[in-house]
Formats: sequence, structure tokens, C-alpha cells
Amino acid sequence: MGSSNSIDNTNQVSKQTAPVTDNTAGNVQNTTSTDNSQPHKSKLKSSLKKTIQNSDTQTVTQPSTGMSRKLNVSIRPGTESPTPSKRPPMRTISKIIRDADDQLYNRFPEMKDTLNGITTLGPWLSSLIEDGEEPEEPDCKDVGQQLKTKVLDKFDMFNESDQRKLMGNHMAKHGFVKDLGDFYKFLLKALPLPEYTLAEADDKDDGIAVVEQMRHIFWNLSDNSVEFCNEIVENTGMIRLLVIDLLAMKERELNLIKEDSFPFVSAVGILHNVARSGVTKSFFSVVLDEKETNENAHPTNVWDVLMPFLKTKNMHIKLITLLCLAHIVNEQQNKDLSGNASLFDFLLEMMKAAIKNKDRRQYGFSVEELLDGLANLAKNDSNKAIIMDKKAFPILRDIIMKGKSEGEKAEALKVIWELAFMGKNKQIFMGDKDFWKKLYSLQSEEDHEGVARAAQGACFVITDGDLQSKAPSGVKSFRKPAPAVPKEEKKEEDQHIMISYNWADQKKLLKVRDSLQEVGYKVWMDVDNMEGDILDAMARAVENAQIVLICYSEKYKESKNCRTEAQYAYQVNKEIVPILMQTKYKPEGWLGILVGSKLFFEFTNKYPFESKIRDLIRELENRFRVSFRRDSTPKLHSLVSAKLQQVKQTNLADKKSMLTWTKDDLSEWLTRNKLEALAGMQLLNGELLTFLYKLFRRAPEFFYRCLEKRLGLKSLEDLMRFTDALEKLSDEQPEINQLLL
Repeated sequence: MGSSNSIDNTNQVSKQTAPVTDNTAGNVQNTTSTDNSQPHKSKLKSSLKKTIQNSDTQTVTQPSTGMSRKLNVSIRPGTESPTPSKRPPMRTISKIIRDADDQLYNRFPEMKDTLNGITTLGPWLSSLIEDGEEPEEPDCKDVGQQLKTKVLDKFDMFNESDQRKLMGNHMAKHGFVKDLGDFYKFLLKALPLPEYTLAEADDKDDGIAVVEQMRHIFWNLSDNSVEFCNEIVENTGMIRLLVIDLLAMKERELNLIKEDSFPFVSAVGILHNVARSGVTKSFFSVVLDEKETNENAHPTNVWDVLMPFLKTKNMHIKLITLLCLAHIVNEQQNKDLSGNASLFDFLLEMMKAAIKNKDRRQYGFSVEELLDGLANLAKNDSNKAIIMDKKAFPILRDIIMKGKSEGEKAEALKVIWELAFMGKNKQIFMGDKDFWKKLYSLQSEEDHEGVARAAQGACFVITDGDLQSKAPSGVKSFRKPAPAVPKEEKKEEDQHIMISYNWADQKKLLKVRDSLQEVGYKVWMDVDNMEGDILDAMARAVENAQIVLICYSEKYKESKNCRTEAQYAYQVNKEIVPILMQTKYKPEGWLGILVGSKLFFEFTNKYPFESKIRDLIRELENRFRVSFRRDSTPKLHSLVSAKLQQVKQTNLADKKSMLTWTKDDLSEWLTRNKLEALAGMQLLNGELLTFLYKLFRRAPEFFYRCLEKRLGLKSLEDLMRFTDALEKLSDEQPEINQLLL
């Protein structure tokens, strides 16, 4: 959702000491830049354009990474991996963000004093916070003036999207977002103000005015900076406070809310911006009572809070609510949307109206923002059919064929890309000769990278990767991917392990890559030496892979880049090894179908990395036995074996083999893992427990049936406790893993 207009605060500065700007603070470079852009006039502006994806739902303005995030950094089996000092510079997400920020600092040296002022304002706000249940209200006139002159006025002054992004990123980097969130919570307690609703907004109290100013800042800056959004969810507790406000408005003011009801539109605006930034959806499930512990917590989901507002007769309120929900909906919640097809009609009508309007907006939302909402709804496969049935394609077709805005074209192409994952839609798109010819040609668009990359992704999915034979007549083939060679025809030295992942998990997966390379495996990942066409590099990486590690999470599932990659790997019959990257995440939708009941390896913070990488290396060694013949790659086998042996010898001196466990040993293990009360456990001994561990690792489906039928474990809690206990055995009894080889 777009940002709010800045507000006018004419309060005078009091005698309370205000922060002094330190012109040496910050990290601003001195170069020159010119800007002839005009001030933005709309109340709700379009934002967050070209980017690199944290998930495909949202973006950061940076050099685009396009189709997927892989890069060949592999080594041949048996060779030494490159040392860190010799390794070429890596194309990591942190480096790209850092470089992009440096570029922004260099582009806008005129913002130096503003950014330094923000750097000193945060600590000053923190100095005003008092502890205790009933703190005294600070001098809000002074606070209001400082927020106005140092933030809100500067936001109006620097009206370019990239300038505002730099402001937001700088605030996140220097702790201002956290400081502002802490002061917001303190002021609510000091006023006191349990909820900020329409009734409180009518109060002209200085404290209420400062609350409004802070809401403007959160709303404005979250519209332009993903880093700012990340700070909101991780360090401010604002989602919880906004939910409290919305619940109060739902109960007392539902029929009074209008487009100028600032407490409502700012709350939903902040939630919408944060949701678009690609944060994990679990952040939108909050515990309202801070005194509740994890054991007895009853979380409230933003989805449930906002759904009643879709029934309003105010079209503006209905639209902002629907667009916010489009970015936080999961597979289960989507049933509420798909069951009400009129909501799709409504969104498409709003889009048609915006297209007709001179400013290309409807109720403050641009055509691009409306397309972005439609693309997020299209992520759910059941919605794809509804969207096509509601005649969305003619609208998208006109924008792509006739539109003058490259930004609108790019957003429309992203919708086509999402819709193309449904088989019958592929035929519709290719069956429209003129449209298919236009879409195919846009892959070579030189003037707008966003258009080209979206077209490339859409065409790749529509053609199932066969871009040459399915090229429209009269159009030069965009690329000629190497045909997938049957596994037995591949030369061993030309194959590799491919890591398919979302950039949010890059840091941990770099450790996985390095660990695999240490034992001699070739690994393909997208962080080094990435040159040429990214889509083509991805396709060839999949085709030349012997095993693809699908490193999945919610963000992986939401990413159309990742889906394109994963489904192509499945399409060309690659062996897939699922790697869980997000604690307690359960794959659903297309991802649930892809990974199914496959044995997965969990690389969350729940388990030590060393334990999980050992399990993964062992699994890969088992799978490579067939194709990487030991006599042809003795060095590889010796390296893997040595690595496994090194790990196995750790902490073995004092361990008693589980195969020789007595009843007392088993009883101690059951008690330590809180399993002693389960009747079926008394049937076990060390040998049977070892057998169950082997089933757990090798045949998970049979394992769970065995637990239910043989041991009587039927509740989810019992199954969870027992499987968690088995997971720990990998560390407690390392020798047990030798039985899997």
C-alpha cells in the first residue's frame, strides 16, 4: 500500500534539549547528482519497483537477479575446493544490498545532513523513555517538532523513490526503526492509550498528534524500504499493536470507517507494505497478551481480523483490505477467498477503472499495485482458474500488447507467469498467435530489464523450457537450451549437485556448499562468477545436475522463480533431496506435492549444523554409489569416508552402543525424552529402537504407520515427541548412522 501524505505540525520547539545533528555521522559519500523529478501528488503511491527478490512477492530496488539464484562454483570430484583467499568475489545477497546502498549514498550526497539528523534522533527518543507501569508523558510538542523537521518534512523534500528508500534503509541500519517503535510503545503507555481508533484520532491532544506522526513515518518509509519493513516485524512489536487497534475498530467502529479514517487506513497500509516486502507470514500471527507464554499462547491472525472489513460498503476500505489480504493469504485461508468469486470481480473492476482514469489510479492505488495484488492471488493454483474465468486475460493482454507504461507491462507479465503454472493456461497463451508473438519478443526487451525478465520467466514456464521448438513463427528463437541427456549418458565429471534455494537462506546454504565441496563434490550455486543469461544458466544447471537440493521454506514456495526451477528439475527427472530451511514449516500447495513424503533434512536452528550436514553427506554418498562408481572416483570416496569417520569419532569415547542397551538404559532414554508414560514404549529394547531409527531414516511412510499400529502412538504430540527423540539419537549415538551405509 502506498505511503500517506506527510502531516502539518506547527507545534513550537520547547526548551527541552533536542538532538544536535552530527555532520560526521552516517555513511554518506560526497559526489554530485541532479534530480528534476516533480513532487508526488497522490495520497497512496505506487512503490517498490525493480528488484531482487527476498520472495517474489516483494522487492528491493537493486540489480535484478531475474530467473533464479544459482551459480556454478563447483569443483571436480577429488579436487581441493578453492581456498577463501583464492575464491572469486561472491555475488551474495548481503553484498548486493551493501553495494546498492553504497550506490544510493553516492547518488544523493545532498541527503547527508538529513541522514545524520536521523542517526542522532533515534538515541534522543530513547533517552526520553521511562521505565515503570505509569510513566510520565514526555514533552510531546518538542517530540512532534523534531519528528516533523527531521523526518516528515525531509520525506516530502526528497520525493524520489530511491531517495525515500535510502532514508528507510538508513533508519533500519542505524537502529532508528527500533528506537521509534520503543518510543511508540512508551507513549501509548504514558498517555495512556490502549488503542488508537477513530475516537482517539479526534482528540487534538499533543500526545495523540505524536502517535499520528509516528504512524505516518511507519507507513511512509515501509512503502519504499524492505529493510525498514524487516525492522518493523523483528524489532518493534508494531504488528501486535496494529492488530489491537483493528480489533477495537472492528468491534466498535466497523460501519463508521471511511477512506479518511487515518487509524484504520494507516494500520492496514503498514500491514500491506510489510506483507509486500516478503516477510514470513508467521509474523502476521501475534499473541495479544504479552504475559502469555509460548505454552499457553493463543495467537490472533491478521487474516481473521481483516476479513470482516471486506463486507463494508465503502469501496476504498474494501480495496485496501483485499490487497492486504492478498499478500498474507495461505493455502488454507484461500478457501475463504476462492469461495467468494465476487472479490475477484471487484478487483478486476477496480483495475479497469484505474486504466480508464487519467492518473491510472483507483482509490489511490495505481494499476501496477492492483496487478501486484492480482499476481499474489494467482499464486494459489485454485485461484488461477477463477482469475481466467473472470476474463482477466483480456485485461492483461491489452496492457502487454498496447500499454505505454513499462512498469505496468512488467507487473502484467508477472501475473501471466503465475497463471502459466496451470497447464490449460499455457495452451491459451500460445493459442493467441499475436499475443504469443509479442510475449516471446519481449524476452529481448533492452530498455526495461523488469519486462524482459518477467517475459523470460513466463515463456520458460509456458514452453516447459523448450523455447526453441515452441517459438512463434517469424520470431527468432530466444535461446536454445541444451537437451536433457539421459542420466546414463552423462559423464560423471560433468555432473554436479545443484542447490536450489531462496536468497533469504543464502548464508546458511553457503556453509552447506562449502561442506560438500570439502568432501569433493561438485556444487552449483549462484553466488560466484555469474555471467550471461541467468535463465539459461538455471536451465543448464538443472540439466547437468545429478541431484537437486530443494532448500524449501515459505519464501521458496511463494517465489515464482523457485517454482520455475523446482518444477523444471522434476520435469527432467532429476533426483530431488528436500532440505527444510524454516522451523515448523509444512509445505503446501505445489511444493507439498513436489516434496511429498520424501525424506528431508532439516537445516533450521533446531539442530546443530554439524549433525545435519553429516546426515546429508551420508545420504548423498548413498545416492552417488550408483552413478559415481567408486573405482572411477576413488578420491571422492576416500574423502567422503574420511569426513564421515572424522565426525563419527567425535564424542564416542563415553558412549554405550545402543544395540547393547539394557532395560535401564532404555528407561533412562525414555524418561529424558518424556516418553516414559507411553505404553507402547515398554515393548522396545536397544535393538528394536535401532530398527525404528533405520525405518525413520529410510522409509518414513512405513515408520509412521508402524508407530500408530504397533506402538499405539496416535496423537500428533506423541508422534512429535518420539520423532524428536529419534532425531537426537544422531548426535547421542553417532555409530548408529553407520548402519545406514
